Amino acid sequence: MAGFEPRKFTRPHRILVLHPLNAAEVHQAWATPMVAHFANLHRQGTIDAQLVGPHAGQFRALNTVKTDDFDGIVTIGLTSEQYLAELAERRLPMVVLDHKPQSAAVDSVCFNNQLAGENLAKRIASLGLREILYVSRFFRDAKPAPGADPIIEMPASAERRIGLLQGAAGSATMIWPLFPWYSGGGGILADAKTDSRWRLAHTIRQAEHWPDCIVTVDYSVAEEVVGLLAEQGLSVPRNLALATFQVFPHCDGHAPAHQLSHMQGDYLQMAEVGWRLLAARLNGGPARSAEPQSFMVDMKFADHGTLNFTPAR
Repeated sequence: MAGFEPRKFTRPHRILVLHPLNAAEVHQAWATPMVAHFANLHRQGTIDAQLVGPHAGQFRALNTVKTDDFDGIVTIGLTSEQYLAELAERRLPMVVLDHKPQSAAVDSVCFNNQLAGENLAKRIASLGLREILYVSRFFRDAKPAPGADPIIEMPASAERRIGLLQGAAGSATMIWPLFPWYSGGGGILADAKTDSRWRLAHTIRQAEHWPDCIVTVDYSVAEEVVGLLAEQGLSVPRNLALATFQVFPHCDGHAPAHQLSHMQGDYLQMAEVGWRLLAARLNGGPARSAEPQSFMVDMKFADHGTLNFTPAR
């Protein structure tokens, strides 16, 4: 973070906001509250924001950062470590939302996914549910580090998995082997959703019985699992329990997921904290050479009764 000198501004800060939402998703997706927060700051005249998305546009936007007179950068849900490092090389004040960078020395705000997973596992164990299958999410890194596997587990998913394992430790609860659910993409991931559904059903058939509880990484995977269970003649919580992370009330197209017990995080709070961090850097707050600041937002449990399954022993 060295090389930054606070500047005095006589105009609104020019902020580049990189986000993953296309035009069809911008009002009904997981990142909507964060994108809307910076759009509102722009409308209020607090900042002069350029919102760029989706991810494909983010990588092209690097040339824009080199040539245009931006004062700061916000990234939302961007997980390519190499690209974050390239952005950090622009030596502009920068905050990363919904991801904690592993190498780029910049400020960040993310959910306390590990603690959320731990708290959820403890709640599940307290209900007498002893076998948990965690459905994790993997994705293709559009700019992987040299020599790295481009298909990796999403960082938030890995953190939630680690938390589940920690929360189950010391109880009679058993975590089944990790089950990967691939995010979309071309090539070998073109039929990933169909393949994931088939592989999950095959995994259960090999085990000869369903787990007491399935925990999915997010609401969209939860919907797919609910559909798979229906195909097997099963429902929640009559035949097994189901919980997830992150359900978004403004996503009208995802009604089934709204009825699932889940760990909920506040994305608007994340955006507000992120803007405060960035504004402090821009306005001569913490020196750019100081250690990057990383904040975590806690998640809360929302009970919709889908953990109310009593397994037969």
